[in-house]
Amino acid sequence: MIINPGRLEPILKEAPRWAPLLDRALLLKPSALEPNELRYLRLRVGWTAAEVAQALGVGSNVTVARWEGGARRIPRPTEELFRLFVASALGAPPLCTLLMQFRSSWRQAGAPVEIHLLPEEDRFEYRWRVCPQRIPRSLHRFFWDTAPLKLDLKRHARYIITRVLEKGDLEDWSWLQWTYGAERLRETLEQNRQVSPATVALWREILLPAPEEG
Repeated sequence: MIINPGRLEPILKEAPRWAPLLDRALLLKPSALEPNELRYLRLRVGWTAAEVAQALGVGSNVTVARWEGGARRIPRPTEELFRLFVASALGAPPLCTLLMQFRSSWRQAGAPVEIHLLPEEDRFEYRWRVCPQRIPRSLHRFFWDTAPLKLDLKRHARYIITRVLEKGDLEDWSWLQWTYGAERLRETLEQNRQVSPATVALWREILLPAPEEG
């Protein structure tokens, strides 16, 4: 199920059994929270706008109302502090996990994501709402032999995938999966001999197992 930020109020009222899963997905979301998502999280823990304003050290509850109404963007450091407060109140996710997520290269890509909930499997996925056209700045370190800002995600896909597969870490590999999808990565692993056998084995057996036939 795709979570639409504009339809969070009914979820809040119904309080379905998978609400804690949605809480984690929102708090760990690697792009900025939408106005309705801010409001949802505030109401989820039962805080008033005035209480949030006091905790965050902002002028008044009017400022919070502007964030939730979309009239003004909440500053990123303030949003991160808000997420930490909410996570502490809800007891999940661990604050250390949330702090690590704040360093994610996906947030630096400047592209919003959608939340796809899979309640039956007790997990969620993020997918680009609109795929970015350029690689995030945090990945520029892998492309020392070219001009990273001139790389096009579509035209240079094979080159980008190969380099990040070989040089990246889990965070970078997750960015690859969001950007190109599992099937494209499997295709590259099968056809590109520039990918080392060790990397192929890691992806096949651990990171990107083939779907079960049923």
